[in-house]
Amino acid sequence: MQKRILPIFLFLSMIPILGSDNFIFPIKNSNTKITLVYPQGDILKLPVQVVVNAANEELLHGGGVCGAIFRAAGAQQLQDYIFKNKLGPITEGQAVITPSFVLQNSYAKTITSIIHAVGPRYQDGKHGETDKLFNAYYNSLQLADDNSTASIAFPFISAGIFSYPLQKAAEIAVQAVRLYAQEHQNSCIKEIYFAFPTAEHGQLFKAILEKNNHTVVDKTIRNQQG
Repeated sequence: MQKRILPIFLFLSMIPILGSDNFIFPIKNSNTKITLVYPQGDILKLPVQVVVNAANEELLHGGGVCGAIFRAAGAQQLQDYIFKNKLGPITEGQAVITPSFVLQNSYAKTITSIIHAVGPRYQDGKHGETDKLFNAYYNSLQLADDNSTASIAFPFISAGIFSYPLQKAAEIAVQAVRLYAQEHQNSCIKEIYFAFPTAEHGQLFKAILEKNNHTVVDKTIRNQQG
């Protein structure tokens, strides 16, 4: 989906909450705020309606965050639902939604749905990786909005076994979220969480958000290499 190219300024202020390693970044000119949770950020324990699974193209039970979400939801039940409804395979940058099944009983009671988003495997930055990673976040937010979601939690997509360079992956994630919030000022989504198991990843996002307090959101990012 080609985005219109317009300069838009987003201003964020930083408020520490819940301890020194958790921060809220309200996005002005929208009703959405970004919350960073780290270290020990367990995505399954956040007070959100939707959690995002860093999925594989086949939407199969995998490792890492994907494996943890499948196990929490009931792996067989979730996999059967995906097969029955022919949700997969999907391509890098796409996302689909499923119920959370028993996850809602075992973890955060608020979690009703799982969005499965496929980030790109990083090769050399010349195979559309930026575009695909941007779309994984942006399409997840659009899907959440379409399902009247007020709160959503993301993992650090493509930063694990898919080997995306951390700095670049974080910059793309932040740009995608900020741009979506600015373009959808009547969005149902009020809270966007990022959960990180390590302080390193959380501090990286925090630094990027602070650095870009008064910068133009680059709407051509989808067409860039990197």
